[in-house]
Amino acid sequence: MKKIFSCFFICLLILFITAGAFAQVQKNDILIADFEGDSYGEWQTTGSAFGRSPDWSNTEYPDLLVGFQGKGLATSYHGWNKPTGTLTSPYFTIQHDYINFLISGGHYKDKTCMVLIVDGQIVRRKTGETNIILIAGMGPVGLGGIIIAKYKNCRVIAISKNQYRSELAMELGAERVFDPTKKNVIDQIREYTGGYGADISIECSGQSDAQKMLIASTRRNGRIAFIGESSELTINVSEDLIRTGLILYGIWHYNYNGIQKLFELVKNSKEKLNKMITHTYSLSEIETAWNLQLTKQCGKVILHP
Repeated sequence: MKKIFSCFFICLLILFITAGAFAQVQKNDILIADFEGDSYGEWQTTGSAFGRSPDWSNTEYPDLLVGFQGKGLATSYHGWNKPTGTLTSPYFTIQHDYINFLISGGHYKDKTCMVLIVDGQIVRRKTGETNIILIAGMGPVGLGGIIIAKYKNCRVIAISKNQYRSELAMELGAERVFDPTKKNVIDQIREYTGGYGADISIECSGQSDAQKMLIASTRRNGRIAFIGESSELTINVSEDLIRTGLILYGIWHYNYNGIQKLFELVKNSKEKLNKMITHTYSLSEIETAWNLQLTKQCGKVILHP
């Protein structure tokens, strides 16, 4: 059996890549590494991305580093996009027809990835599948989108010019909220996403300016869902669609087959849902509730019979 050399190859940009313990070891499985010790052992590091040892604390970004098994993990998520480096395994022999490894993070080919090298040649390359979701419009629908995205372990950024709702968005899990009235917002979003743009964008404001901003802030071959009711939107088919490969969706309804999953989401997101509901009124106070909603100085307003 040929010996094989497996290594992490991370260059230029580190966004979020983690490796935890392997999937539960079965009877005939061979454990290569689980990062449960106080050092990387024979694994070699370069640069500053992975630090000097596996991470056991997970205190810096506890809401983002999720899904790993065991207590330790190798992570390059230190200092956001700044650190660069590699983590390389010693030589080992593949004795089965598969290798299992937990890897997560943004799917940025050649930027944050794991590669398997055999006889000096890259034979496999894998990135994480963590999506960065951009949501425009922080009304109740947009705020609810943050809750759903976090439930799905996605990273979320938002666009809002309402200070009250921007702060609420951050409390619900948005990493950052961009003010569309400021200069160079699109450049800021692209810089924050490593130059790529968001993987998925959701338009909840119904404003044409926000719709255009999402088209310009979503990565190549990304997806945009339009939820906010609006009228006309002028786009350049060649520049905005053909050359970018964007996929646009119009969303008006929900699928009845997904009701059970929605119930599960509600059950497991009670704290955030309660935080999103900022005001409650009796039915006799409907005028007060309506007037408050018009000010937009609220999250979700609930009426009780």
